[in-house]
Order: sequence, then C-alpha cells, then structure tokens
Amino acid sequence: MPAVGVHGQVNNNIMPFIQDTRVEQKNYQSNGISSTSKSKPPEQISFESRDVVTIQPYQGDTILQDRFGSALRFTSNHTELSPYLQKPFWEGSTVGDPFVALSCGIDGTKQSGYYTIENPDKDSSLIYLSSTQKINNLNFSQDNIGSDVKPLSSYTDSQVIISSNRLIFNARQDEVVLASKTDIKLATSNWAVDIDNLITQLELLVTAITKMTHTTGTGPSGPPINVADFNKVLNEIKSMKQ
Repeated sequence: MPAVGVHGQVNNNIMPFIQDTRVEQKNYQSNGISSTSKSKPPEQISFESRDVVTIQPYQGDTILQDRFGSALRFTSNHTELSPYLQKPFWEGSTVGDPFVALSCGIDGTKQSGYYTIENPDKDSSLIYLSSTQKINNLNFSQDNIGSDVKPLSSYTDSQVIISSNRLIFNARQDEVVLASKTDIKLATSNWAVDIDNLITQLELLVTAITKMTHTTGTGPSGPPINVADFNKVLNEIKSMKQ
C-alpha cells in the first residue's frame, strides 16, 4: 500500500513540531495540537477546529480540501451517478472530459451529512474551468444580461466561470484587456448593454446631429454652427470600428 499523506486530510490536527521529540511520561496522542518548541507541552495558538463535511468524491477525482470549507477539485464528466450520495452540479455527455472547480467557503461543508457538494449559488467564491460541461444551478445576479446569451445550463463549449459577491480586476502596471470574438455584455440593475449595439447607436446619434436642421420662418436652417466639433467626435468613433 502506498504512503498516505494524512496531514493533507480534512480536520487533521496541525502538525508543526508534533514529532520533533518525545516528552517522557506524557502522552499527547489524544490531543495532537502543536508544540512550539522541542520538549514543550503542546498548546493551541491560533487554529480552531471545526466540523467540515467532506465533498462528494467521484471515481478518478483528485481533491484537495482544507479544514475550513474550501476545496480544489480536478474531475470530469460522469454519466453513471446512481452509486453516489450527492450528484455533481456540472453535466456533460462525454465521460472523461476535464473539469476543474476551485471553491472557497463551500456552503454545504457547514451542514450535517456524510458528503456534501459544491453549490454555485451559495458558495462564497468560486472559479470553474470547463471543457464541455453545462452548469445547472448558477443564477446570474441580473435576469437580463443582454441579447442572444446562451444559458449556462445549455452551453457546452469551454468556459471560465468566476462568481463572488464582488470581483476586482487590478492591473498594476498595464491594461485590462477584454477581447471578444462576438460581443461584450454589461448588465446592471438599470441597464443591459451589448457593447457593439451601444457604440453603433452612439455613432448613429452623432451622425444625426451633424445633419440636424430646424424649421425657421425663412426655411430650413443650416447645420449646427459647431458641426466641426461633432464631426471630430464622429471620426473618433469611426476609428474604433473593427
């Protein structure tokens, strides 16, 4: 039987110095907390143990789960699910296609039970890397996220999913680059915007202003007296077009 790294298992006692030396006539096996130096009785410093439910393993998985309710899962698609207590939150038709889930603050680990499973809607923060998987229970923060967006429950191409209460992208020395083959969608509580359509409408608006005339007592007026300013803006907008 190969060696098993028990110190990587959930709720294993912290181990610094625990086997550095033997303390004569004392037995700390039943209370395996750390000793801060040789021959010194163990003392608890900062670690507070908690009961953490193990996430459901599927055959072939590699799982790193900590003692506090977070986990990194390397897994794949599974089609025969009847033997498992918890069913996966991802779904794919081709067995063996890879899927990676990094989850912080898994909601179910705080509950009771033999196994739990990650919950995209309730876990504190998550990053998923998919190849062919659909995600069945992750709801967007806005119902309307723009036109022609395929739901996560039916999208089967590769994708990266990031979800939390807040997302910060901080480029310390250079640009933040967002590039899309089709479009970029922005959705807030008041607006759902397709970037392509937004810039197209802006171009049409400025074009209309440059041609604007008004009815007067002597006939139609000429274009705006500052039409050159509008033309400059229009040229800048057109220069952005791919």
